[in-house]
Amino acid sequence: MGLGAVAAVALTPILVPIAAPAAIAAPDDSQVVINEVFARGGSANQAYQQKFVELYNPTDEAIDLAGMSLQYRSATGTGDSSIAVSLTGTIEPDGYYLVTGGSNGQNGADLSGESDIHAGGLNPSGTNGVIALVDSTSAVTLPTGSVATGDLDGAVVDVVGFGTSNTFETAAAAYPGGNSTAGSIERTEGADTDDNSADLTFTSTPTPQGTGGAVDPGPDPDPDPDPEPGESVTIEEIQGTGDTTPLNGQRVTTRGVVTAVYPTGGFNGFTIQTEGTGGDLSEHTASSGIFVFAGGAMATLDIEIGDFVEVTGTAGEYFGLTQLSNPTVAPLDEEFTPVVPVEIAWPETDAERELFESMLMLPTNEFTVSNTYFTLQYGEVGLAAGTEPLITPTEVANPHSDPEGVAAIEADNAARGVVLNDGSSFNLIDFRYEDHNIPLPYVTPEAPLRTGAAATFTNPVIVDFRRVQNGDSAWSFQPTTRATGENYSAFVSFENTRTEAPDEVGGNLQIASFNVLNYFATLGTDESGCGFYGDRDGDPTTARDCTVRGAYDAANFDRQEEKIVEAISSIGADVIALEEIEASQRVSGNDRDFALATLVDALNAAAGEEVWGYVESPAEVPSNEDVIRTALIYRVDSVVPVGESAILLDSSAFGNAREPLAQEFAPLTSSGEQAEETFVVAVNHFKSKGSGADDGSGQGNANPDRIAQAGALVEFVEDEYGADEPIFLAGDFNSYTQEDPMQVLYGAGYENLTAFEHSGAYTYSFDGMAGSLDHILANEAAAEYFVGSTVWEINANEPLALEYSRYNYNVTNFHDASPYRASDHNPGIVGLNFPVDGEEPAEPGPATFTVLNNLGDTVGSTAWQFEDAEGNVFTVGDNGRNAPEGSLEDTAGDWGVLTFEGLPAGEYTVTNLSPGSSAYAAPEPFTVTVTGEEQDLGTVVMAGAATTTVYTLDENEERIPGATYRLEGADGQSVEATDGGEGDLHEQDGYVRFGGLGLGTYTITLVSLPDGYVFDESQELTVELTAGTPHRFAGGFVAESAPVDPDPEPVPPTPGRGFYLNDGWDGQADHEFSFGRRGDTVLVGDWDGDGADTLAVRRGNAYFLSNSLYGGAADVELTFGRASDTVLVGDWDGDGVDTLAVRRGNAYFLINSLAGGNAEVELNYGRANDTVLVGDWDGDGVDTLGVRRGDAYFLTNSLTGGNADVALAYGRASDRVLVGDWDGDGADTFAVRRGNQYLVSNSLSGGWADQDVRYGRAGDDVFVGDWDGDGSDTLGVRR
Repeated sequence: MGLGAVAAVALTPILVPIAAPAAIAAPDDSQVVINEVFARGGSANQAYQQKFVELYNPTDEAIDLAGMSLQYRSATGTGDSSIAVSLTGTIEPDGYYLVTGGSNGQNGADLSGESDIHAGGLNPSGTNGVIALVDSTSAVTLPTGSVATGDLDGAVVDVVGFGTSNTFETAAAAYPGGNSTAGSIERTEGADTDDNSADLTFTSTPTPQGTGGAVDPGPDPDPDPDPEPGESVTIEEIQGTGDTTPLNGQRVTTRGVVTAVYPTGGFNGFTIQTEGTGGDLSEHTASSGIFVFAGGAMATLDIEIGDFVEVTGTAGEYFGLTQLSNPTVAPLDEEFTPVVPVEIAWPETDAERELFESMLMLPTNEFTVSNTYFTLQYGEVGLAAGTEPLITPTEVANPHSDPEGVAAIEADNAARGVVLNDGSSFNLIDFRYEDHNIPLPYVTPEAPLRTGAAATFTNPVIVDFRRVQNGDSAWSFQPTTRATGENYSAFVSFENTRTEAPDEVGGNLQIASFNVLNYFATLGTDESGCGFYGDRDGDPTTARDCTVRGAYDAANFDRQEEKIVEAISSIGADVIALEEIEASQRVSGNDRDFALATLVDALNAAAGEEVWGYVESPAEVPSNEDVIRTALIYRVDSVVPVGESAILLDSSAFGNAREPLAQEFAPLTSSGEQAEETFVVAVNHFKSKGSGADDGSGQGNANPDRIAQAGALVEFVEDEYGADEPIFLAGDFNSYTQEDPMQVLYGAGYENLTAFEHSGAYTYSFDGMAGSLDHILANEAAAEYFVGSTVWEINANEPLALEYSRYNYNVTNFHDASPYRASDHNPGIVGLNFPVDGEEPAEPGPATFTVLNNLGDTVGSTAWQFEDAEGNVFTVGDNGRNAPEGSLEDTAGDWGVLTFEGLPAGEYTVTNLSPGSSAYAAPEPFTVTVTGEEQDLGTVVMAGAATTTVYTLDENEERIPGATYRLEGADGQSVEATDGGEGDLHEQDGYVRFGGLGLGTYTITLVSLPDGYVFDESQELTVELTAGTPHRFAGGFVAESAPVDPDPEPVPPTPGRGFYLNDGWDGQADHEFSFGRRGDTVLVGDWDGDGADTLAVRRGNAYFLSNSLYGGAADVELTFGRASDTVLVGDWDGDGVDTLAVRRGNAYFLINSLAGGNAEVELNYGRANDTVLVGDWDGDGVDTLGVRRGDAYFLTNSLTGGNADVALAYGRASDRVLVGDWDGDGADTFAVRRGNQYLVSNSLSGGWADQDVRYGRAGDDVFVGDWDGDGSDTLGVRR
């Protein structure tokens, strides 16, 4: 193959075991050798962008590489190689062959076109690993340790182990430094003495050679270059408006405020953000933050959060994260405007998130924990925006019958998912390093971390796009410094959703299913040659590569067993189906039930008496079953097995799974006799999704096998017991609720009793998504006894750190004897009302009660809870309204009258769950006695049938929002309510509605108004509420705007709130003053119509307007819109006075006065993600809208929406655009800002700028206005 030709690469995961140490190396120079390894391609300071492995032929003859492969395995791997690159072509005598692979970044020369083979999947670690040349195209399993034997008869031709690799020839070669340390390891003249440490040495100058000869490396890389100052640009210009920097590879200089610092943990850098940014997003088109990678120099940088710095570095991308590398950092001793966190809901698309990459954010929406699997290893927590975790798509939709439903869930997951990281890239359980001595972040023994729990941010985080879980890059939140178990609570907290016991399911008999996570009574120490997984001290935890799959020794077995025993004891069901318990005759030669009996003995020992029994294995069992099996245990005082158990035998469907075990049971009567009615429980453990054929349906591997197993199961139980027998199918079906195997069972007449619609929870969590693999199903004969179900969320919701198998993996001891993380599957429980004493249990008769208000009218839509002394809870809602899932059915059908069945006899505490309307107050809990027969429970009276509403008008007869009123009754009742606040039942601003009132006469007084208004405190309103008129307007108060004394002397400018406004372009400010607060959002407009623009500040939905350029107190204060709105300023009606508008998506709401209130003009224009501009484009005196998309502008000359009147291109997509009437002709045009350079155009035709002006500093906040009323707009800055 000639130089530059790139062959297709075949990656073959087929395992080729090597029973004994393979033949390695050829000291007699008779074989090809691995000559050079460059594993740091693309990283900072590296000469080449791609990693490479160079082969050398030291022989006198050409060697054909066909049928050979180059393979890689991680330094700690023990299985087969992770990648096998098939080779083609020939190496000539004394010739070379070049294989290029993946990349860590975009630094260095591109080698992909110079190689003989390019394989992007070949991506070895830059410090540690093993590379093998193999005379096979299939992946091999290399032994660990020294494998140099000199024997040439095996499959392996050559091996290079480097760094801390567990596989090597005699000793591993040193590969010093890290990814930013330039260099490779290479042989000296191709020598191969079977000692990697002697044969390969480090060189700072890699020399790749292929069949076409040596590759010209270009200029020598300087590992520590002296950076030259780059072009001064803003962070926004570096980021650009796309997902990659437009300045890639360029040396640039920028400045910003330090928002996060990561001196430890592997990030080796910090983030900066343009001063003053984060608050006003009205013109936000590119991120204002950037990550600075300092590498090893980070340890010497004296830098803290809040510093103002200038950074010179090389712009580039690191796995999708825009960054500056090889930086010089200089502190800036000057005043600056602090940054504020962006406060928005987490964006749903990559494009929207890109706008905030590396910026400080305090997300405003709710978050739910969705993934804790990688918390122990990488300090990561998967989050989902909203109140629910991410959901496995096939949990709720079948891919064949409802592909749209699957796609919708996938899209929802993509829109809501985000990772909370720990400010570190380190593997916290790589015990060669010391990170395990740092308390694990985000979870402590006292503060659980659970999927499904709410996560609340209390301080800002950094929006990051970085590799997670050693895989692809993903959007994440980073703390502003590395998080540990000691500091994480400063910025995030998690809801504790643990329960000490499962929810009650009702009934007189319960069945449960529990996967016990490889419970093996045979230990690793009992098996000759059994390996183990070690903890951070090197002590064993669990068996590794053995027949035994559970605890390695007695100490770990005790830790495992005590948690399982506590869980099963707390479940308390009468029959429990178990999965993943040792098949002892297969493992140790003991009786098949040895491990099962061991568990039952432990359960009884914990109970202090014989509470539990187990179903014995039948006489005939599978001849070649798995090392794990299914089992059944039961409470001996509740049920008794009837006859021998049965196992499905000789079924080809279960050749790769655990055969189902079935047992008929009879309940015990109150006298201890066996009841006549029986039922069957069949426990199952279908083939897992981890291996087998993938049918491409999105249901994991081996879906066809599980479909066949479902069909065989139905046939088995019905042949064994008959279709009319009550049959329950329980266990781990390895199938989510809507997947094909479950559809087979549903089609056979089985109902899923633990589905989310019944239980309200899921049994499993995988890849950050919740779903149920475990189910309890019932045929028609069994389902008639069903009362309720639950899933006890004790395992799948808990982090891996709590599992016995991860004992002593972190300096924090997470182990206890609680049931939490006893397994990785949550147990499901169903309640049954089963005939026990020879009679069908009588269904409780209907109970009825009526809800009235204090006027005697019925009150609808109420909901109620009934709880008995044992804690059993029943709920009901009027016509089903406002009631929780699983409530009793209201059959009355009448407003305010509830009739329901299913409430057993007993005494209940009744609590109101919903009063039906905000006009009513919930009564105190009360007790009722239920007979179980048809019964009228009486009448409940809701307090507060009457309401009254009040408002206040200003001198323009506009309602004033934000007022507080006091209502007093003749009986001494006194209550206050504030508009939009506590006590106000009215949804519209400017009104207050008092509720919860009885009939009678009330007096209302005005207590206070927002600043800027005065009123006569002697005003008083009286309202009488009668049976005929229980809801009345009390009337309105009057007030007027307070006079505002102007401040004739300018307030001297102070840092962060100082304004410097220029009436021309000479660079000397004509107006200097302070106004507002640091961090305020500032607006510019002509608020009084005098021709001169002045300032206003916005705080939430409150606005403070000044009509002078003196600073001091505001002249006008108003509220408008919502705090989350984007606000625009313009003269919408051409009266010379600027007013406000708010934008929500592509909808605009405009007012023509400064009195607040409702919008006077509403229109739609453009797209929701457009950048919006306001200007008088045609000079008619009326401001209208324009939208910007990159460097394209679409302007309209009316406020009616529709198509654009003017379309043009101007500047660059990364420019910040300003709008103004620069030449005083009455028409607004554009200027673009690049740092402190302004390119001004006096027409809307695109083309060259009419003015090129330098003004202020690159970090200034810039404003446009006609400060002196001369008709021409000029600039001003805030510092």
